[in-house]
Amino acid sequence: VLLLETKAKNQRGEAKVETLCHLAELHEDRLADASKAQLRFEEALAVEPRHLGALKGLERLYARVGKYQELLLNLRTQIELSATPRQRIALLERIGGIQEEEFVDHEKAAATFEEVIAIDPGHDASNAALARLYRQLHRFDDLALTLDRHAKGSDDDKRKLELLSQAVKVLMVDVGAPDRALVMCERILALDPAHG
Repeated sequence: VLLLETKAKNQRGEAKVETLCHLAELHEDRLADASKAQLRFEEALAVEPRHLGALKGLERLYARVGKYQELLLNLRTQIELSATPRQRIALLERIGGIQEEEFVDHEKAAATFEEVIAIDPGHDASNAALARLYRQLHRFDDLALTLDRHAKGSDDDKRKLELLSQAVKVLMVDVGAPDRALVMCERILALDPAHG
């Protein structure tokens, strides 16, 4: 460890970052010293703020010790670096989950899951999360739209019927829009003429 610390002091740029990350991993894995591991990863990010290895290392540490505010910032930075929509979706799902479960901030969680839906409107888990959050927030019009979108994205006719039936109930009871509920009922009957 001392040898690597000396080496890191004499290095610059990417070589320094790699050595600091290696040191951090040694502290984390072999020496079970999370605070020194965190310090080394943070030193690496001071040299290269967008180094994915250092970000991932800090992500692990922040999650392990419950530093959720730092974890959220870290995950947002990783989103900027993500190469594919699937990677962005996975990171956004984690952020939304933390906002909902750890911070009990349903507004922010809903906004985050809306980001997922902007990427993939049929994303099952995010549509389900939005339905749950909109119920809690009493955003019933948004709930009805989410249930409708979720039904459109489902390949399972039974699931479609269930989601559309929920949307009808929300439109009738919570939104007070019987005309929109009737349109949903017509879609239900088109799927299953015996439904009634």
